[in-house]
Amino acid sequence: MKIAIPFLAAAVLVGGFVANSNADVVSKTESAPGSYCHLRFPAITEGSLGTDHPVLKGSDAGDIIDFYGPCDENPVGPHQVTTQMRDLAYRLQAAYTE
Repeated sequence: MKIAIPFLAAAVLVGGFVANSNADVVSKTESAPGSYCHLRFPAITEGSLGTDHPVLKGSDAGDIIDFYGPCDENPVGPHQVTTQMRDLAYRLQAAYTE
């Protein structure tokens, strides 16, 4: 019984990390193993785009990114930051040039 408690605690701790690692992805559909995926995840908040620690909007905000590409895409990684900064610049340019 003394050995079961540490194992149970370790399982709960590891389970929490695994559940938290995919908490940002709303849905993930893999076309073929090791191939491309269709990921859906919340957009990065505009205020945190230029920072070292971008933050995702809440999934209830309705600003969802549809991403088609490698399955290991990070929703707050440098590729998404660059892409979303470019999209924000296009939106601002379109809003203020009319």
